[in-house]
Amino acid sequence: MRRQTKAWLDSARDDLGVVEAIIYREDLTHMVAFHCQQSIEKALKAVLEEHEQLVPRIHIPDISQA
Repeated sequence: MRRQTKAWLDSARDDLGVVEAIIYREDLTHMVAFHCQQSIEKALKAVLEEHEQLVPRIHIPDISQA
């Protein structure tokens, strides 16, 4: 596994850890959604990185170009 791939996956796991810590807090539903989205985005960037594709520096990568 490439070093940057691991960094993206570690960061995605961190976001999931936040979700696990706050998932039952009704007042933080928006933060659960945000961290879930962030985790998915970082996991997708890890896939791109591992396959030596350009990792966009935008919030939602257009993976149809990969």
